[in-house]
Amino acid sequence: MIVDDLNNIQEWVNNRICSKVKCLIPYDEKTVKTYKPEYMHPKAIPMLLPPRDFSPKEYDHNIPSIVVQLMQGEDTLAEDEERYQIRLVFCTWNPGSFQREDDKTIVIKNMNGWEDSIRLIDIARNAIKHDVYIDGLRLDKTIPIQYGQFFEDGDARNESYPYWFSWLTFTLIKGVKTQTNTYDEYL
Repeated sequence: MIVDDLNNIQEWVNNRICSKVKCLIPYDEKTVKTYKPEYMHPKAIPMLLPPRDFSPKEYDHNIPSIVVQLMQGEDTLAEDEERYQIRLVFCTWNPGSFQREDDKTIVIKNMNGWEDSIRLIDIARNAIKHDVYIDGLRLDKTIPIQYGQFFEDGDARNESYPYWFSWLTFTLIKGVKTQTNTYDEYL
């Protein structure tokens, strides 16, 4: 079942990517200049990033997160094989650097937060390169991994600062190609 496969991919993302790094937990009070940095492992979220006011306990913090999306599926009926194109969306928050001053932490704004989402791409690429299967789904090593950052119509401005978003796609294969060997030519 596709839903079961997506849940297994989400679990793999939690184990192989999210557990390898901690990212900043957002603090959205834009008027406050002080912030005590807190970090957590990103969490894998299925299909879509929930809105900020979505409040079930498992989504205390929607960011940092990695959204696991099924972008396209394909069934090759003759070979009894399914392919999933999976997109991981990396969502991070980083307003800049932090400096201790008079018993306070001061936020020094900069535009280097993109590095956090790119680090997640590197961790994901490494996991995909080294793993062969994700819970019975074979990673298709013949199709290139693609990745990048989200930009609105090629615009290089970040309207979502201090939030940063990037993506990575890869392909998984379910099922085994059936190969019929004929030995007629040897008989």
